[in-house]
Amino acid sequence: MLATSFYAILRYYQFTAAALGSGFPRDALLAFGIASLLLASLYVFGQQDIKRLLAYSSIEHMGILAIGVGFGAPVALAGVMLHVLAHAAAKGNAFMGAGVFVVKYGTKQIATIRGALDVLPWSGPLFLLAIFALSALPPSGIFRSEFQIVAGGHYAAAAVLVVLVTVVFFGLTGASTRILLTPAPRSLSAAAAIGRGEPSAWMVVPAVAGIVVLFILGLHPPGELTSLISRAVIQLGAVR
Repeated sequence: MLATSFYAILRYYQFTAAALGSGFPRDALLAFGIASLLLASLYVFGQQDIKRLLAYSSIEHMGILAIGVGFGAPVALAGVMLHVLAHAAAKGNAFMGAGVFVVKYGTKQIATIRGALDVLPWSGPLFLLAIFALSALPPSGIFRSEFQIVAGGHYAAAAVLVVLVTVVFFGLTGASTRILLTPAPRSLSAAAAIGRGEPSAWMVVPAVAGIVVLFILGLHPPGELTSLISRAVIQLGAVR
């Protein structure tokens, strides 16, 4: 759904740049991208609902995409195209992990989900890897794509991007630390009733596949995909 929305933004960029020149749409995308990042960096802290936490992370990444298109450099546009795919894999993994938590703990409240790294020996580490990928840590595809976007950016805007992404990183990892590493209070009867183990092995398989995709995109994207991205960059870069 986010990729479809972003496609609409790219079409807006192409039509507006063809009619008015690339200056106005790039400035508009830079402004809205920074605003999205700022919103996400403010609201990612203090979230109590795990799925809402991930939703604000999606706002962050849509802002990164808008900023990348606003930069307009070929390397930044290539990073944008790769980022769409890498974010889909990472965010899909994170939401699948959140779904396992909801099934296991019976709640979406972060305050109630505790000790997941021990309770869920597969889904816990896989969720952590997805959060690391969303935070652009290597060797994930998002690290590669964000590196390209920053490399193609203006110094001031790129610096703002890095700072705000870092702020969101602290918010995401703080919540994930509470979910995964904080032991459940022994006084909670619900926590005592939760046994160790995955609800279903079929909930683990898609997450493993998603992590593999993230590593492939980060370490060595397929040649066919690289060629497709290059063609997309040429089409976007042709609009001046």
